[in-house]
Amino acid sequence: MTPTSSPCSMFGAFNLRDGYDLASFKSVYDAFCQHLKDEGYVASWRIWERARHSGYDSGFPDVEIMIEMTFVDHAAALESWDYVESRSEPMHGLHFASNKQIRDAFFVLMNEV
Repeated sequence: MTPTSSPCSMFGAFNLRDGYDLASFKSVYDAFCQHLKDEGYVASWRIWERARHSGYDSGFPDVEIMIEMTFVDHAAALESWDYVESRSEPMHGLHFASNKQIRDAFFVLMNEV
């Protein structure tokens, strides 16, 4: 699939490490995403907590938290990745604060159709 100018989102699914709770994660994730928004990469973000149901849970990884980070477009998503990977501050500290709280993580980038 070729990149588009339509929005795209990064989805993550994971569990929190022992000693962390959803309120703690939300605080650092909001700061991380707000910084990316201030830099012009991110349009919005959401945090989801699993609502267990035997019918809906078929085949999905055993994780409790899901996040969505919606980028302005595919190009912004790629630029954001490069920015995070540059390890420059304050991004590196914000990314580390989020990542140290999670385990069993799955991430994917998807273009909206």
